[in-house]
Parts: sequence; structure tokens; C-alpha cells
Amino acid sequence: MSAYSLSAYGRMVADPRRWSAVQAALEHVVRPGSTVLDLGAGYGSATFEAVARGASRVIAVEFWSHDRNLAQAVPNAIADEYLAVTKSSQLETTQEATGWLGTEIEELRQKVRAA
Repeated sequence: MSAYSLSAYGRMVADPRRWSAVQAALEHVVRPGSTVLDLGAGYGSATFEAVARGASRVIAVEFWSHDRNLAQAVPNAIADEYLAVTKSSQLETTQEATGWLGTEIEELRQKVRAA
């Protein structure tokens, strides 16, 4: 197995079917202010495309190994951890908002009763 080369990457990006599929996927999911996790970022073409489409943060992951299993496992582990942390953070934010709203609603109820 040879190292990932710039010329191989150039051929991949120059492939109209492949690149239009990448662009269509980015067009479908990237919104202004979104965060994008680019696994297998290579030299960053899709990373820059995501930024051009308005992503405020792009996490680019590129890992290469002679061991195919390791080359697959490392980026997948990074993606899994990123998703777990993001989900946990969103859950905490939702719980905090729910707690705050619950208190606010109860205060408003008391004001309505008193009025």
C-alpha cells in the first residue's frame, strides 16, 4: 500500500461524479453557522467548501496508517467521541433550559393567580 499522494487526491477531486456528489451533500447539510466534521479530509477541499457554504467551524480529520484496520478505527473513534460529546452537551443545554423555563413558568403562574 502506498502513501496517499497529492496526484491521487487531485484525480479524486477532478472526478466530476465524485466531486459533484460531495458538493451536493454539502449543499444539503451545511448551513450558516453550522459545525462540520470532515473525516478523511485529505488536503482540505471539502473542508474549504464547507466554509465557503457558511460553516463557522470545520473539524478536519485526516489519519493514515499502513494498517487498514487502524486507518479505519482512529477516525471512527474520533467521530464517535465527537458525537457523544456533542450529544451530551446538547442534553445538558436542554436540561438547563428546561429547568430555567420551569422556574419562569411557575413565577408567571403565581403572578397570574395574584392578579
